[in-house]
Amino acid sequence: MPVLLSNGWVYLVIDMQNDEIFQAVQEILKTTTGVELKRLRQKEAFGKSEGLAVSLEYPHKLPDGAENAFLKAEVKENLTPASINNLFQKSKESPGKIVLITRQVTPQQADRLRELNIPFGDTAGNAFFNEPGLYVFVAGKKTLMVREKPSRAFDKAGLKIVFALLTEPDLLQKDMRTIADRARVGSISTVSDIFKDLEKQHFLYQPGKSGTRKRKLNKKRELLGRWVEGYIERLRPSLNPVRFISRKFEGRWWDDVEIKDYNAVWGGEKGGELLTNHLRPATVAIYADSLLPRLQAKYGLVRSKQGNIEILEKFWTGGAESGDEAVAPPLVVYADLIATGDERNLETAQMIYERYLAELTKGAA
Repeated sequence: MPVLLSNGWVYLVIDMQNDEIFQAVQEILKTTTGVELKRLRQKEAFGKSEGLAVSLEYPHKLPDGAENAFLKAEVKENLTPASINNLFQKSKESPGKIVLITRQVTPQQADRLRELNIPFGDTAGNAFFNEPGLYVFVAGKKTLMVREKPSRAFDKAGLKIVFALLTEPDLLQKDMRTIADRARVGSISTVSDIFKDLEKQHFLYQPGKSGTRKRKLNKKRELLGRWVEGYIERLRPSLNPVRFISRKFEGRWWDDVEIKDYNAVWGGEKGGELLTNHLRPATVAIYADSLLPRLQAKYGLVRSKQGNIEILEKFWTGGAESGDEAVAPPLVVYADLIATGDERNLETAQMIYERYLAELTKGAA
């Protein structure tokens, strides 16, 4: 059990790698709201020797009968709709409520976070806390902190490599050429640079030249979450997505399509339906190596920005990890569903995570 240090303190587990953001949020929250973050060693609060924690001290004592809350902190350099959706999904898997610490929360993002009941604080002084004896909501302030570019590990090439490593665990021990080919990045130097960046961020352990130990992925759940956000924001838009509508058919005509006959696979809501039997898709995503002219001709597909059929370039190699050769890898389907922010799709994404992805994150958490 945590050690009670004072009335009205909430203990937050926090990754302190981005200390600059935390310190800025710590200072501005105390000034603007009276809420004070105090850093502790995790052992003081949780009896564990690794990691750090912070306490959140209310500007007043808790009312009689109110209990201290226990929150897990997530530090995000940059906040996007994809990262909010991913954070909400992660909160479902977390044993306690998550609090967001980030550079900047826009008014629209603040409303969305409040709607999802996710506490947050940013470097401009925007904040939301809704705990027993404490309600804070501040939005609309702007920060002077500069938005950083994504690291090499989470640019388009890096995302392809991380995907291959997450979905093919044995690939990590292969030579650089094999990894480059499987990830479709071509260059051995690209793999080497991205490995160095993953190592710098403590996602990857690499033994020395004379060492006998193997490479190892660390913080796999966090790495998977970072991949999902990067895929939605950077890699997916680069897959030349094109939307279509059918001029010949209405309704769920895609249920009669044998997608394997076109050397393609289902992603998105259709992929989610096939993996879980939990959705009735209103839109479908198809991953292929072309825009499928035969499929377009047979089903009368014409381009439309508002179309409910989307065709994207397939970016991975290998077969069906789920056992269904008509479906994209579960991690791709999971990310497609997270991107929508739709409640039903998020429920389906959670089912996919539990059935297919949780196993990928085990070990070196």
